[in-house]
This record gives sequence, C-alpha cells and structure tokens, in this order.
Amino acid sequence: HLSYAFPDECSQLDDAKLSELIESGIGKAAVHAIEIEAGVAKFISLMVAFGPDFDKDPKHDWARAVLEDEELDDPANKANLLYDAALEHTRIEEGISQVEDE
Repeated sequence: HLSYAFPDECSQLDDAKLSELIESGIGKAAVHAIEIEAGVAKFISLMVAFGPDFDKDPKHDWARAVLEDEELDDPANKANLLYDAALEHTRIEEGISQVEDE
C-alpha cells in the first residue's frame, strides 16, 4: 500500500527502514487505540504524508483534535475521522474547496 500511495517517499527507503517505519506506525497507532489493519494503514499513510510525529506536532492540531477526542471510542471510526480530517486539512492548505452538487 505505501509503495503505491507514496512511490517517491518509499523509493528513498530500503527494506529495513520501511519495516522500521511500519513497526513504528503500528506502535503509534496502538497508543491511540487504532489497532485494526485498515486503521493502522491509514495512520501509517498519514505518518508518511505529514511526518512521523504528525500526531504530536502542533502544526497538525486537526490530528490531535481527533486523536484526543474522548467521545470517539470506536477505533475504526477514529481512524476514518482522522483520515478525513487530513484530507480536509490538505484541501484547505492547497486552497481547494469542495463543490457540492446543487
């Protein structure tokens, strides 16, 4: 998945570094109670896109808002909301607005 979604970034990592990234991502996702495969994959994708410590980085308050929301007790939902927040953040940063069908 990572090599497909992030070919440039992954081509700069040897197998050992890529494995290290994945293991680190699994551990960091688990800290946030995200342990199902699909959720962990999303979390690791966000690590590649926004940096390995995006979940703690003050620049990414959108991530902390989701991860620290105590009302989000469903890990799958948390991972999905985190991913959606990342997409929205990217749209805002790039000045892209969603066009709604009328």
